[in-house]
Amino acid sequence: MGIRRRVAYVYPGIHKSGIGAIIYDDDTVHKMAIGSVENYLVAPYLEAFKPEELVFSPGKLHSKDHATVTIPSCVLKIRYAFHSWKNRKVPMVDRENPTRGPYVHNVWKMMFDDAIRRKPVKLKNMIVEDFTRQWVLDNGPPRLKHE
Repeated sequence: MGIRRRVAYVYPGIHKSGIGAIIYDDDTVHKMAIGSVENYLVAPYLEAFKPEELVFSPGKLHSKDHATVTIPSCVLKIRYAFHSWKNRKVPMVDRENPTRGPYVHNVWKMMFDDAIRRKPVKLKNMIVEDFTRQWVLDNGPPRLKHE
């Protein structure tokens, strides 16, 4: 096991946001997850996941009160997604949940364009898990146990 790095992707909306997360082990994608969560859950999930890098899309403009992205204190690097991610076609077939919603679809396109097409990473499998509270707790950094 090499150096672990956590990257989070956020596609903000009015009431919900699309969130994607990738855990790298050196230059190999170790785990991937995407999901759509209510806006009030974005900040706690990102604080628990503790990403070193945050990528978000400012392309969809709403009022300042609605489409905001909360930046956790652990983030060392903030990036905007390249505007060309919207025009990409990505391989995503989810036969169990064919309509997961536009936020999940858009964050997957953004994450795929940024993480897999642009960087020299090794991708061993295309298993994309659901970004839920349990996934964040299972894949976040190790926590201290109080005894």
